[in-house]
Amino acid sequence: MSETAAKPDTAEPILSVNNIEVIYDHVILVLKGVSLSVPQGGITALLGANGAGKTTTLKAISNLLHAERGAVTKGNIMFEGKEVQSLSPNDLVRRGWKLGEVTPHDFYPQTSHIEIVSVLNR
Repeated sequence: MSETAAKPDTAEPILSVNNIEVIYDHVILVLKGVSLSVPQGGITALLGANGAGKTTTLKAISNLLHAERGAVTKGNIMFEGKEVQSLSPNDLVRRGWKLGEVTPHDFYPQTSHIEIVSVLNR
């Protein structure tokens, strides 16, 4: 009987956030050193206490910080292998970007907020 070892997944992630830093109003540091990776067809959940930076992280990777005088000042955000910081939110959606936010108080009443990053294949 022969056994086949599972091959490690070497595919490039569909979304990669690498050591980002976010600053509001040019002076208020709100995120530092945030990194995450979403595999092809995967779902990544951001869990944390109120004020931990979950929403700011989603706004950063969706390029929605400018509306609140915020900016990613360090690190990079890659979608399908390309940097996307310079793209508009509309351009991200045209490329297949899909983010969702869930507040499942019925399922997890002790959790105040769960935010889910889900990048769906086209």
